[in-house]
Amino acid sequence: MPQQTNIMEDDDHQQHEQHRNETTITNQQQYAFVNNCTIQPTSPMYMFEILLRSIRDSKTLNDDMLKELANLFPSTTLVHALELIDKEKVVKYVAKPSGRVLFGVEPSHHGRGSIKLKKTYKCISNNYCTCHSFAFAVLTRKESRYCKHLLAVILAEALVAFKTVTVKDSEMGLLLLDED
Repeated sequence: MPQQTNIMEDDDHQQHEQHRNETTITNQQQYAFVNNCTIQPTSPMYMFEILLRSIRDSKTLNDDMLKELANLFPSTTLVHALELIDKEKVVKYVAKPSGRVLFGVEPSHHGRGSIKLKKTYKCISNNYCTCHSFAFAVLTRKESRYCKHLLAVILAEALVAFKTVTVKDSEMGLLLLDED
């Protein structure tokens, strides 16, 4: 009889393990996978990903979407990102024949006084921007996840609101190195 009890205990244990595994799978499905990171459904990044899906589907920003964005991002970052999109400053570089993609954001203004600076900031994989604000506020101080350029690229990509420039594969590396 002790043998039979062990078998029953093993069955109970297996059923418990199966239930635990199913629960784990169910709980994991509630998480989103964004930019190689798993995020919780209550996190701002999860909310942003859900909002981006709506923007991609509609290709527009309605008032409710703008309110949600305003809840997720500092107002100055959001306003400047939207201005960059409105002024058509987001450029998608597509390399041929490889199809590699790099986004650039032209400056919204040309410097102070008579000095005209024109630096196109490069945004890579929606995770990195070459601007000073990204280096300081995002990487160093961790105040935000995006600078205005990166947010503009992400939103412009969802809205399909960017200029497209085709370049040769050999020119793509030069774009990354280009300091303007």
